[in-house]
Amino acid sequence: MEDYFALYDLTDAHKLRLGKMTLQGVARQYWNFVEEQLYQLGQPPVIWDEMK
Repeated sequence: MEDYFALYDLTDAHKLRLGKMTLQGVARQYWNFVEEQLYQLGQPPVIWDEMK
């Protein structure tokens, strides 16, 4: 994915969205849980480097 991102010079926000779109099944459920927990705790959202 990093090669694709470099080719199109994507922002971290776009990288995060594309990374999230590739998640399936339990990984997608887990990621949604992590995002919800951060939101509820008032924490900043995850950035691309943390996600990968």
